Amino acid sequence: MVEYLTSTFRPLNKIEAEILNTSSSNIIDDIVSTISNLGYKIYFSLSPLRTEKNSPRVYLVPHDLVAKVEDFRKKSEIISSGIYFGFINKGKFFMSLEGMEFLYQRQLFGHLNKIIVTENGEKSILYGNPIKKGMILELQYSKMKTKIALVLNENDELLAMARLKKDHASFMVANKDEIVALNLIDKGYYIRREK
Repeated sequence: MVEYLTSTFRPLNKIEAEILNTSSSNIIDDIVSTISNLGYKIYFSLSPLRTEKNSPRVYLVPHDLVAKVEDFRKKSEIISSGIYFGFINKGKFFMSLEGMEFLYQRQLFGHLNKIIVTENGEKSILYGNPIKKGMILELQYSKMKTKIALVLNENDELLAMARLKKDHASFMVANKDEIVALNLIDKGYYIRREK
C-alpha cells in the first residue's frame, strides 16, 4: 500500500488564532478581528514534512474568494492561496514582509518606528546588510517601547523590517558608519535565497 503525503490548507482554528493575537499584540491588538474587518479570512497551511523550513504557514484570502477556495478544497489539495502572511514556529507567529506591507498599506502601523533610507542605503539593505546611520534620511521613533522598525525608501515603499540598536540619544551621537539597526528581513532575501 502506498501512502501519499498531503498538505492541509484550512481556516485558522481557535488555538492558532490565539497564537496570532498573542504574538502580534505589540503590533496590533486582536489581529485576527482586524484581518476579518479588512475583508479577509485567515487560512493555515501545514505540510506533512515537519521541518523548520516547512513550518505552518498563514495566508489571507479575500472574503469574495473564500467560497471558491472552499469549493476547490473539496476537490483537490491546496498548498497556498491569497497573501502569504507569515508562519508559526514553536507556538509563536512570525509575520512575513508581505504581511507587514499588507498592514502598512492600510495605515495600521502608525505606532511603529520608521527608518527612511537613501538610495544607496536601499541598495545595501536589499543585499541583507545592517543599517548604518549614514544611510538614514529620517528616523521616526515611536512612543511605544518597541525596537521593531519599518524600513522605507524615499517613495514610502516598504523594504525591510529591522531591529533598532540605538535609542534616540545614542542615535544622535553615533557616527555615520555606526550600525544603528539590524536588518531582520528584506525584499532582497527572496532573490538571495534562490542562489
